Amino acid sequence: GNISGCIMLGPAAMALLLRLSLLAALPSSAWAAAHSFHSEFFCPPKGEKHHAHVVPLAPDHFLPIFASHPPGTAKSTKIQRAIIVMHGAPRAAMRYFRDTRDVVMKQKKDHETVVIAPAMGNKPCRAGKWRNRRRNAVPEHSRAPIWDTQREWMFGAGSDRRRRRQGVTSFDALDMVVDYVQDQYPNLDRIVVCGFSAGGQFVMRWS
Repeated sequence: GNISGCIMLGPAAMALLLRLSLLAALPSSAWAAAHSFHSEFFCPPKGEKHHAHVVPLAPDHFLPIFASHPPGTAKSTKIQRAIIVMHGAPRAAMRYFRDTRDVVMKQKKDHETVVIAPAMGNKPCRAGKWRNRRRNAVPEHSRAPIWDTQREWMFGAGSDRRRRRQGVTSFDALDMVVDYVQDQYPNLDRIVVCGFSAGGQFVMRWS
């Protein structure tokens, strides 16, 4: 499908550029979160665990994501559009997942649109902890990459630099999210990659 960008840098508005042009105001809670800069990455997630999924990065690595429709199911073949939304500096992927999903639902496009929110974490996370083990697409001992600082993931740096093990760059991780979405939702005709604040800067550098 076609891939387009949506760079969201403003504090008060969130634009989702779909073929049908969705537009909605960003809740003030998201603006507050973007300027607190404490980490909101939690493993296991504090909510939306039934929407928590994993993107395989390597045999023993995965990237945590939230997805509004389960990937790789019969229903996923009905999805026509994907919105991949990148969190800001506090890594509040769940918050931006909820905000973006709510926009799509208010526009009554949720039956044909999947919202994906990757999480660039700064804490250890195992696949078995992030998701229900029975439903994992990767071994439960698989690790999520760790970007210790905001600048590391924001500027495409490699993960796990302080742990002396081979990591993955945040740009490569997002590439693999896009590939995963195209594979798991095979009838997409549009993918929109969005970012808020630091996430907007990240998407602009990645693109």
